[in-house]
Amino acid sequence: MESVGAKLKNLREEKGYSLEQVVRETHIARRYITALEDEAFDDFPAESYLLGFLRNYSQFLDLDPQEMVQLYRNMRLQEQPAPIEELIHTPSRRVPVTLITAIAVAVLLIAGGAFFGIRMLLGRNAESAPVAISGQEYTFSNDFLEQRFGVGDTIFLNLNGQDYSLVVASSDNGLLLESPGESLSVTEDAEASLDVTGDGRPDLRVLVRNAQLDGARPSAVIRFDRQVASPSGAAAAANVSTEGGGIGLPLGDTNVSSRRQQPQLVVERAQPQPYELRMSFIGPTMLRYLTAEGERVERWFSAGENFQLTQEDELRIWLSNAGGTNLEIDGRRLTLGESGEVVAFQTRWVAEGGSQRLELHPVY
Repeated sequence: MESVGAKLKNLREEKGYSLEQVVRETHIARRYITALEDEAFDDFPAESYLLGFLRNYSQFLDLDPQEMVQLYRNMRLQEQPAPIEELIHTPSRRVPVTLITAIAVAVLLIAGGAFFGIRMLLGRNAESAPVAISGQEYTFSNDFLEQRFGVGDTIFLNLNGQDYSLVVASSDNGLLLESPGESLSVTEDAEASLDVTGDGRPDLRVLVRNAQLDGARPSAVIRFDRQVASPSGAAAAANVSTEGGGIGLPLGDTNVSSRRQQPQLVVERAQPQPYELRMSFIGPTMLRYLTAEGERVERWFSAGENFQLTQEDELRIWLSNAGGTNLEIDGRRLTLGESGEVVAFQTRWVAEGGSQRLELHPVY
């Protein structure tokens, strides 16, 4: 029977998929795809991450996700050593009752003496002994989260339909924010971006103030913001095409015929004009978009919330739950995908026959 890693890798190669294509179409970081195929299960920050990525990768390869999860669990059970009692069979010997009684009395006497000795020792050193402070757990579900965090605290959040955790740890300089993507040193009055998912792009903006780095439990007031602005100036201009104000990012391509889609016509006009984009969410969804001006924003929406944006040039959008989102552009309802499906698309003005067509193009 094939192992989990061998089954994934062999089927991927059989279908002719490169690692880059799998990463692009599953939105799973390359190091985690490689870890699944190499069965380097300890590379994952937690088993919940491993199982989620395994299900997504299996579904992409047309494998039964539940069967692959069960195969993984069976492998882990086989790796556990058998109890020593099952490996060593020794004949039972009858021990005299008097001997058992004597041993029990001796153990009680020794334990009692040790208990009172330790109690006296602790009583003498109670004032100097440090008190361990356990960390708290927080859920980051809104646009931002701001409060004082200390060593040992854990922040749980969802990005692109995947669950992640941030851990506040101690470092030589004070505090360290640890995430699956990268670690960030926390210093007074610092502002930085944090790549949580490990895809090389910032996911959160981090602001630090009122740091108290001395003492038994260093802490700081930290603000996590899902809206991450792209760098301004020349760096942002490099992301914008000089032709027609386009974003300048390729739409990509796929050789998986089932994933290939045709552009959807939104509206046809004499020349490009501002258009209104409206979204209503019927399920929890992560929205990320990039404008032609270089503005990059990421927000988490719950069922019942709405979003509206007016745009003139191109706009690239990522959604973690296509079926949980109703999209209208200039009053035209557009189809995005199934519930739980991650999709990426881009609005684009296309010149045709003396007019301008606003089309919705899939991004691969």
